[in-house]
Amino acid sequence: MEYWKTYGHKQVSLSEDTRKKIQESIRENDRVLDVGSAKCLFTRATHIIDILDYEEKTTNKYWGPEKEMFSKETWVKADIHEPFPFEDNFFDFSMCTHTLEDIKDPITVCKELMRVSKSGYIECPSREAESVMGLKMPGLVGYGNHRWFVNIDGNEVTFTHKTPYVYTDHELRLPPGWTPTTSFIGLFWKNEFDVKEEVIIGTTEAIQNQSRFISKLYQKTHKMNDCHSGFYKI
Repeated sequence: MEYWKTYGHKQVSLSEDTRKKIQESIRENDRVLDVGSAKCLFTRATHIIDILDYEEKTTNKYWGPEKEMFSKETWVKADIHEPFPFEDNFFDFSMCTHTLEDIKDPITVCKELMRVSKSGYIECPSREAESVMGLKMPGLVGYGNHRWFVNIDGNEVTFTHKTPYVYTDHELRLPPGWTPTTSFIGLFWKNEFDVKEEVIIGTTEAIQNQSRFISKLYQKTHKMNDCHSGFYKI
């Protein structure tokens, strides 16, 4: 198999291994949906849903076959929180990458992905990456425009509100220069996956939730360092 290439002068977020697995998951005549990726196009998609117009699509970051399989006629400009204008199981495969963490209601979008498609792939930044001060820009924690921490455990996707207290308490974030173990997390799914929000009520719970995450991360890193230096035994 000759694998698809990336194009443009900006780096595509999806890893090479992930791109290969996506290609291997799609058959020649499959109908493929790409949701919310107008700024990093998947040219194998036969249909696109995005808030941007067809004319506003990116020209500096895309991947897939050299020739686009979608057209202006199969490009749907829409709010992805609204029901997708397709029948159940209309698509064989769907993609939604680096979008769910941005939007106000990712759970509704996940349910629509499962409704209109038989299988697919989703990807978001890891919670660890989203907790690093200065990850992409000085003064911002993780990706400054993102609304959600995302966790994927097996076939379950959990969204937790990205608390603003990461800016007011240095103990709730990771220091500048921290290298995440995993920058991005993804899920290949078939038929359906479980999706939920970790509901946070009140300031105290929000602080405790992020504090537990950071503490566990430091403990894990400490154990790994001890193991490498010969002091930690399992």
